[in-house]
Amino acid sequence: PNDIQTLQTAAKGLTCKQICNLTKAQLVTLSSNQHLSRDQVRCASKAYIKFKDVSNMTDAELSLVPSNFLVFTESFTNVMSVTMPRCRTIVARFANASTTLLPKDSMRRTEILYFILNCFNRSSLSALSPTEMKLLGGVVCLMGEQDITAMNDSQFQATLDQLATCGEPEDSMKIALQKRIIALYGDIPQWTPAVVSSLRSLVKLFDFSKLYMLPVSLEMKDALAPLLSHTGNPQGFIPRKLDFKYDIESLNKEYGKMVIELVAPNNRARRDICSSVVVPSPQKIREMGDGNSVLTPLQLECLSPDTFSASVDVLASVPGFSDVQLSALKTVALKAYPLLTDQQLGSLKKIALAFTWSDVNKYIKKPSIDTLSSIGQYSEWLDNLSVAKEILATFLRDNPVKNLTSRHLLGLGYFMCAFTPDQIAQLSSTEYSAAAYSIGQLQCPLDVLSALKDKCVEAFGDPSSWTKDKMVTAGTVAATLNSTQLGTLSEDAVGYITPAAISLMPSRTFKVLSPAQLSRLGMENYAAVDDTQLDMLDPSQIEALNYNTGATTPYRADSGSSSAAHLRAAMAPFLLTVIVLAY
Repeated sequence: PNDIQTLQTAAKGLTCKQICNLTKAQLVTLSSNQHLSRDQVRCASKAYIKFKDVSNMTDAELSLVPSNFLVFTESFTNVMSVTMPRCRTIVARFANASTTLLPKDSMRRTEILYFILNCFNRSSLSALSPTEMKLLGGVVCLMGEQDITAMNDSQFQATLDQLATCGEPEDSMKIALQKRIIALYGDIPQWTPAVVSSLRSLVKLFDFSKLYMLPVSLEMKDALAPLLSHTGNPQGFIPRKLDFKYDIESLNKEYGKMVIELVAPNNRARRDICSSVVVPSPQKIREMGDGNSVLTPLQLECLSPDTFSASVDVLASVPGFSDVQLSALKTVALKAYPLLTDQQLGSLKKIALAFTWSDVNKYIKKPSIDTLSSIGQYSEWLDNLSVAKEILATFLRDNPVKNLTSRHLLGLGYFMCAFTPDQIAQLSSTEYSAAAYSIGQLQCPLDVLSALKDKCVEAFGDPSSWTKDKMVTAGTVAATLNSTQLGTLSEDAVGYITPAAISLMPSRTFKVLSPAQLSRLGMENYAAVDDTQLDMLDPSQIEALNYNTGATTPYRADSGSSSAAHLRAAMAPFLLTVIVLAY
């Protein structure tokens, strides 16, 4: 167990086979590792239950089962056979589990909710008392909009703290929560700082058009501040069905608006058209952080060169700026830096997205790889590839393609997507292989990925021989494997295709995956499959794919409700199995 505890992030490298060979004590230790993938947790659950099935455990033994292992019990049939009073212990374990491990459309969510109803002997979740609601813990995150709508105020109040930890819900659930919150606390203009503090992350459910009505005061600003999160470098690909991160752009804008409205009148700009425009000082810009996205293009354009220079590190990293706002900032930047140096260009980061073809020819002469690394990390370059190609061409004048090293390839970021297939063919396969993992995080156009795939084959050999490590390294490049290449992938290797690659894979090639391959895709990859790809599969392929949902039953749940009628209908085939086994 001590050795397992020291693994930390290295645990991500454990295969399912290695996990299955661990002792029970080692599995318990592993369960606390926050770096495990969903498929690793699922595999560990299967290994743990082999030591003793849930249906045969004592109450004391059930209380020791790692919560997330219980969520991923391979078959829920034996869990459903656990009755009072032991089922209450299982409810307590579910209450402590991380429900975000399950895809938003996983049938396991329905299975857990049905188990709760069965254990409490209730016809619906709304029949639970407020005290019983509190006992559910994280299980409330599995509820649908009809459950939220059916609650009375006392029940809803009892679940409020837990609901604030659930993350971003589906749109229908978001609307239901908004209605209940307003019913309980009144319209937004009536909210006090205390209400905002009690709602915590649930405030993030409301868009800017609603948050705009919050009363403006220093106390309200202070109540909003702890809810903000500061964005670092762009995040990697997250499948929509597994994306529980709140969209906080509206909250950032509201916070920024409040900071601006609390600015004293003497902070108004006094230059021509800007004479009536309130502009923030460098200190206020830092305080607003990502909330600077609330500033209008005119306010941004009215920033003085000195204010811009003093706060460029903040302004250049705000994720919520529109193209028009970035263009306004570019105008100010070129006033602040009329002789734009390489270092100054690098400091602009996201603002560089507003550069036009003529801007590139006028201001960008000999960009260094460090500067391109700074401005090239944004996927928005895919929407402006003509300018990206011009910037790349400027760099390649002094750095011929055939001479590019792995350091260059690592630093180019999304400028890699501006290469032509002919240019990619000139890259050194050795240098490519050293940078392949980072390149494999990019979601380039398919023609570029296809050329990179050819370079990947040159570096790593035929895809039929790719190991899990090579598949992970290839990343999005694997999206352009052709039908023959996909068909030769081993079942083990298929599980290491990345979700980003799955999301980019054309449906006409995705459909060639066999049922055996599809059953090994894994939960993250299952969540990345879109409707177009799904429509191309036959029933046997769909059944195999749904093995990755984390549920016992191989079909999908309508997550909108967990009423008794809905749950019983969804669980009918599952319940039949339980009845048969009982006899």
